[in-house]
Amino acid sequence: KAVYATHAAILDTYHYPGQIGVCIHHPRRGYDGHMNFFDPDSWQVISAIIYSGDEYLADTAKTILERSASKILKNGQLPHHFNGFKPTYISLCGANQTGPNTFWLESCLITTRVRSDITWLRKMWPTMKLAFHYLLNMIGGPDPREFKMLF
Repeated sequence: KAVYATHAAILDTYHYPGQIGVCIHHPRRGYDGHMNFFDPDSWQVISAIIYSGDEYLADTAKTILERSASKILKNGQLPHHFNGFKPTYISLCGANQTGPNTFWLESCLITTRVRSDITWLRKMWPTMKLAFHYLLNMIGGPDPREFKMLF
């Protein structure tokens, strides 16, 4: 499977359980030690390993998503990335971005759809709602209570 030579190769679960390196990772470069970039780097990797059909990789994808979810702020903002084990909420350029929430949510939906794991979806749903509300608040969107069918 090609996924083992490409996307699975950047899983850094031995040193950083539940985290994934960036695709352009190279030692002694700016991204070294930075993990779980959901803008959209980690989304691409999660998609590839979920569609691989490999149970171990699917479980690893869930662990990565849960790792980022465990550090969500009360306002719904997910970490932009991790610097080692420490979550960072502002991008490397210093901006506050919607990308991490957007791509993390899409990764959760892909994982649920492909794996048909409703139990996992129920576990993640409160965090997914909070992350979605953060996006709506960032863009000045409609009141989340208007989405009664979804929530």
